[in-house]
Amino acid sequence: MAAPERPVSTSGYTVISNQPERLLVQNETSLLDDEFNTVPGYSPRTVTNRKDLSLIKQPQHSTPALNQKARREYAKLRLGMQGQECYLLTLTKGRGIDLRLRSDEWKVIRTRLGQRYPNFAAFTIYEFSPLRGVHLHVVIKGVPNLDVDWLKHVVSLQANGTQLHIEPIGRAHQDKTLDEHGISHYLTKQIADEKKMAGWPKGFRVTSSTRNWCPEWMSPAQWRTYRRNPLRSGLA
Repeated sequence: MAAPERPVSTSGYTVISNQPERLLVQNETSLLDDEFNTVPGYSPRTVTNRKDLSLIKQPQHSTPALNQKARREYAKLRLGMQGQECYLLTLTKGRGIDLRLRSDEWKVIRTRLGQRYPNFAAFTIYEFSPLRGVHLHVVIKGVPNLDVDWLKHVVSLQANGTQLHIEPIGRAHQDKTLDEHGISHYLTKQIADEKKMAGWPKGFRVTSSTRNWCPEWMSPAQWRTYRRNPLRSGLA
């Protein structure tokens, strides 16, 4: 008989898992609160990844709320990637302020990927840089033997100047390895930066994910229900 699933809380987010290797912390008052919060980074780490803490630098302009949000997004992104074959896609469209990359260009690509790969899942996050302007990063999984040429063809059919760059995660490339930690940290770094986040329109969603990206992830409402009454929440 399989072991019962255990709820795991990490100061604002909770996952349900019965796999020891997927538990980020033991409980909400242990390592994350006592040790990891001494480092004003953005990512809950596994116990075996404490060496990563030395790589984290505090954003120059950050707040506790933004730090917590970035840590949650880091955890959700990294949990969804664990044990999966993933790819990092970067969508650009000129150097302008294009806030419709997700609702327009990515929507078409997502639809085609879902038609071809039934188990497809994705996590998206916007980023801005003076050199490249607004661009959309997408981490995808559930796409075995991804046909890169086909995917680039799907993008080219839109005929609107959208460019696609694809990187396999976890493989050596240009003297560095795009591993789960490195990608998760890189993609969520701007969330903890108050100045960068203030540049987005009010109410703009910087991140999003498909429902099957991390099914065990609890929403804020589910987490509040669980805290009030674990037995009645159906998650105990």
